[in-house]
Amino acid sequence: MGGASDSTLVFDPAESAAVFCGTVRTAGNGGFASVRSAPWAGWAVLLGEEGAECAEATERVAVRLRVKGDGRRYKLVARTDDAFDGVSFAADFAPPAGAWADVDLPLARFVPSLRGRPGGLVAGAGGSISAEHGLGQQKTPYMALVRSADEQALYRGVKAVYDPTGMMNPGVIVARSG
Repeated sequence: MGGASDSTLVFDPAESAAVFCGTVRTAGNGGFASVRSAPWAGWAVLLGEEGAECAEATERVAVRLRVKGDGRRYKLVARTDDAFDGVSFAADFAPPAGAWADVDLPLARFVPSLRGRPGGLVAGAGGSISAEHGLGQQKTPYMALVRSADEQALYRGVKAVYDPTGMMNPGVIVARSG
């Protein structure tokens, strides 16, 4: 949840459904309400992180939600690991107000993001995920969002030449091997 917002997800027997409800408050950097579940390993497979053959499936596979809207826009965020502040994949939707409806979210619509900011936009604009000093370990897992495979291989090659034992800044920008 953001700032002072609060929310919950409860089962409503009358609707035979889980009901998300909350109050959004903008004070204290608020602005959204959310609920979180335990990580599900299946997202990594569905979103194509387990190999190229899975990436092709994202064109035909969708997540189907049965929802009753209230006229607002919502976002489903999926994480492929249990890192609290890691990469997530999001797709938004606006269900019809006051009626139950099936909403299909094709996996190809899920956009990778870091801290709510789409990684593809950063890379597409030629940007960097940070310009501050001392963030190397925090951004190491997200280098694939902003650097090509060739650029990452170049980083690893330079690191191997100048630090063959891996003792200088281990895990900074270049993931630790093994």
